[in-house]
Amino acid sequence: MKKTTLMLLAFFTSMTMFGQNITGKWTGILKVQGTQLRVVFNINKTDMGFSATMDSPDQGASGIPVTTTSFENAIVKLAITNLGVEYEGTLQKDDSIHGNFKQAGQSFPMNLCRTKNEVEQTITLSETKDTNFVEEQIVLQTKTGKIYGTLTIPKRITNVPLVLIIAGSGPTDRDCNNPMMKC
Repeated sequence: MKKTTLMLLAFFTSMTMFGQNITGKWTGILKVQGTQLRVVFNINKTDMGFSATMDSPDQGASGIPVTTTSFENAIVKLAITNLGVEYEGTLQKDDSIHGNFKQAGQSFPMNLCRTKNEVEQTITLSETKDTNFVEEQIVLQTKTGKIYGTLTIPKRITNVPLVLIIAGSGPTDRDCNNPMMKC
């Protein structure tokens, strides 16, 4: 009886561990001395375990190779040796990782949220069609490239105020929401 109970316990424990998936894009906000920096870890499954890269969008850095990536017993560990960066966190049931970012002898709490694919995040006006408005796509050519936008106007134009939304740095949707930070 004891042997059967132990075997079943080991089986269900292993099934729980296999059910946890950390592959994907994980985004967090690193708060250091009054400054906030977005940090993104891109984790992939390999034949040997896991591999990852780190992005720091606010610093214009992307694809930084993570030296070691491990995931065991719900603990995620990432290290970038040449930068002295370490991140260790625990995968939560709500699909977030709660942990600490360490660099230069300092430790900062930083939670990570799984970022959905941008295609999944985008909601167009046609999906939430309001028949009282007309939508027109706008492309402006500038010296540094193209700027894309959507002009939405009421079908019956009367004395209507104009709202122009210009996003700041970092990714935002067209309502100035940050779709990456939803957890």
